[in-house]
Amino acid sequence: MPVTPFHMGPAALIKAALRNKFSISIFSFSQVLIDLQLLFAMLGADIELHGISHTLIGATFIAIISFSLGKPICQSLLKYWNHSLALSAKNLLFAQEFISWKVAIFSAFIGTYSHLLFDSFMHADLEVFYPLQINNPLLGLISISNLHISFAIAGLVGTIIYFLSQYFIQKRN
Repeated sequence: MPVTPFHMGPAALIKAALRNKFSISIFSFSQVLIDLQLLFAMLGADIELHGISHTLIGATFIAIISFSLGKPICQSLLKYWNHSLALSAKNLLFAQEFISWKVAIFSAFIGTYSHLLFDSFMHADLEVFYPLQINNPLLGLISISNLHISFAIAGLVGTIIYFLSQYFIQKRN
């Protein structure tokens, strides 16, 4: 499935741990971009399912696009989000609008490289080290159902930690 929501589970844990040093919106943007090739292939384009976008070369290029385009786009979306929040939800759901270049770059590369890592466990057609012909040692190491369950748990735990810490930070201030 292109743009799987399961990849967001580990991102929620990273966000809870790093808070303002990680942008979950840039991470998400990179997840969408890296799976565009897969989406187009599934819609009938005559291209490989994963192909170049799921290689270290492709992921690096996509990360560069992700932070370059994603920073202004995500900042605009976050500003709109904050503006649209109901007054009662502002304290808990308010998102930092400014994303530094350092955070954008870091988040984009975490997004694309983690995507390769996660997909390596379940997709036989990945050639992560292209043009080198190296077999994927991670394929099948974890069952797809266990991988999805662990990602869902990571997302739940990360979200709880993030919002609890957000609540206590707001309460302290």
